[in-house]
Amino acid sequence: MNLIARIPKRLLLAAGIFLSVATAALAQGQLEGTVTESESESALPGINIGIEGTTLGAATDADGTFLIERIPAGSHTIRVSGIGYRETERDITIRDGATTNITVELEKDILGMNEVIVSAIRSAETIDEVPASVSVINSRQIDPGIGSAAFICL
Repeated sequence: MNLIARIPKRLLLAAGIFLSVATAALAQGQLEGTVTESESESALPGINIGIEGTTLGAATDADGTFLIERIPAGSHTIRVSGIGYRETERDITIRDGATTNITVELEKDILGMNEVIVSAIRSAETIDEVPASVSVINSRQIDPGIGSAAFICL
């Protein structure tokens, strides 16, 4: 008797659905690209690229390039952001087994940067009041031969 005829039709249907879903889940591609500044067209390192709705993302390297692997095939929105630049979004399509290549230009966002104020206050202190070890030596206490001898050893 035929082996397939003995297997219930519902089991065959369930197996077929499972295999088609598993195949669709394994359909993946990758995204590579470059991020540059719109005015100077220079590469931007340290820019973040994230795929919305996933935990996938990358940061650009010193050459402004990035690579994100194992992206599910289909349509996605990427978000590109970096300190001092206007965040941008772009729609992309990832095909199974293929590499999608993009170039993104970011504009400077001067208004998005807050000014930084650095200030310090230092009052005059005597040697007795300084909270660290302090030693005072004069020029006669420094052996002039030590520096030249150490240099010769190097």
